[in-house]
Amino acid sequence: MRLSAYARDLRGPAKLRYEHKVHLCGGIDPFDFSSDEAVCDVKYYPRIELTDTKDYLVHGTSFATRGRRRKRSNDARRVVARPEITYGLD
Repeated sequence: MRLSAYARDLRGPAKLRYEHKVHLCGGIDPFDFSSDEAVCDVKYYPRIELTDTKDYLVHGTSFATRGRRRKRSNDARRVVARPEITYGLD
């Protein structure tokens, strides 16, 4: 199992829980990825429909979970939503 420096510094039950979660991820600690191993291709992003954007901006719900997001100012919402609109729609 490949562990990050963070995981190697953990002790006791916290380390056991972390090792179990890393095992569920195929034995590779996500904090130990190098930039060469990461994939940042837009084709792997979840597809966002117009209704998803409306739900997020108007109702404040997450398109992935349909759960209520925390209250934020409108400015903060616009900053977060802009990449979703710019890169998520065809």
